[in-house]
Amino acid sequence: MNPCHHAGVQRAGGDFDNQRPRRPELKTVVSPKRLPKFRFNLCLERLRKVETAVTANRLRIAVLFGGRSAEHEVSVLSATNVMRALEPAKYDALPIFVTREGKWLLSRFEGGALATPSGGTEVCLVPGGHGRMLAVPAEGAPYALPDIDILFPVLHGLHGEDGAVQGLAEVAQVPLAGCAILGSATALDKDIAKRLLKAAGLPVARSVTIEEGSAPSLAVLVDQLGLPLFVKPARQGSSVGVAKVNASQEFDRALAEAFQHDRKLLAEEFVRGREIEFSVLEDPAGKLFVSRPGEIVPAESHGFYNYNAKYIDENGGIDRAGRTAAGSRAGDARHGRKGLQGRRLRRHGTCRLLPDAGHDVPDQRAQHHSRLHRYQHVRQGDGG
Repeated sequence: MNPCHHAGVQRAGGDFDNQRPRRPELKTVVSPKRLPKFRFNLCLERLRKVETAVTANRLRIAVLFGGRSAEHEVSVLSATNVMRALEPAKYDALPIFVTREGKWLLSRFEGGALATPSGGTEVCLVPGGHGRMLAVPAEGAPYALPDIDILFPVLHGLHGEDGAVQGLAEVAQVPLAGCAILGSATALDKDIAKRLLKAAGLPVARSVTIEEGSAPSLAVLVDQLGLPLFVKPARQGSSVGVAKVNASQEFDRALAEAFQHDRKLLAEEFVRGREIEFSVLEDPAGKLFVSRPGEIVPAESHGFYNYNAKYIDENGGIDRAGRTAAGSRAGDARHGRKGLQGRRLRRHGTCRLLPDAGHDVPDQRAQHHSRLHRYQHVRQGDGG
C-alpha cells in the first residue's frame, strides 16, 4: 500500500541488551585447507566487500510498533505483516517496540514473530540528524546505530496516528512513510474530520459531539439521530470503545465504556448500507491508483463490525474482495476518485473509502499508509 512496498525483513539490527547490532553471518564457500592462508583471507575480504555493497544499497527502515494506545495489540499484528512482507534483498528493517509506557526498545523479528520486550536497549532519533539514531543500553554508554533512511510508524490510534510521531519525524528531519502532521491529526479526530468534510460539501453521517461532563440525555440524541445510534470515542480506531445503542438501558454503559478511551465522544446516526472500500495510492506526481473494491459483511452475531469481529472471532465477518456490485472498472474509477476527499483533510497519499448504498460517506478510519514524505518536501501547513 505504500511505496516502501510494505516490504520488511528478518534482521532486527540489534539485541535487547547492550550488545551492538549483529552483522549477518557470511557463508564461506572456500576452505582454508584447500587454499594458502593469504588467498583464503583475500577471499574473505572480497566477500565482506560484496556484503557491504549489498547492505549499502538496501533502504534501512525503522518499523515502529506497539504504542501507548488501546490499539497496542492491533499494531503488533500490523507490524508483523509489514515485517513479513519486507524483502531482505531490498530492505534492512529495524523493528522498534514502543511499550505501553512509551519507551522505544530494540526488538527482533525471528521465526515470523516480533519480540515485545519489557526492557533492554532503548533507542531514540537525534533531532535534526537526518536519520541518526542512538542506542541507550540499560548498562553502559550510549552508542550510535546505523542511520535509518525511513521511519515507518505502524502504530494505531493516539500517539501514533495523531501527528505525534509525524512531528517527531519532522524534528529529526527523517523521511516518513505515511501522512504528515496535519493530515494525521485531522483524520484521527472524527469530530474535526467530519467538520472539514462537511464544510467541503461532502455528505457525512449525522453526529453529536459529546464532551466529558456534559453528556446530553438519550432523548435529546434520539430526536436528532434516531435509534439505533452509535457511541464512539472521537480519537480511537479499530472500533475500540464503540457501542451500538438500541434502548435507554444501553446508553449509560456505552458512555462509560467510551469515556475510558477518550474525553471526547461522538454519538452518530445508524446508516443502513453496504460497506464498500477502496484503497487509493497517490504517486509523487499526484496521480491516483485505485484498487478494486472490497466489501465487508459483518456477522450478525456481533450486531456490527466491532473489535471482536475484526480481530478475535475468525468468523466475525466476510471480506468479499473484488466481488461487489460496484466492481466494474468504470465504477472503480468513479468511486475511487473520491479519494480526492482525503486531500480535504490534507491527507496526501492513500485513504480508504466506504460509500454506502445511497451516497458516498467518507470513512473516518482512513488508512495512514501513504507515499513517503521527505522532510524537505513537506510544505508548511499542508500536511504533506
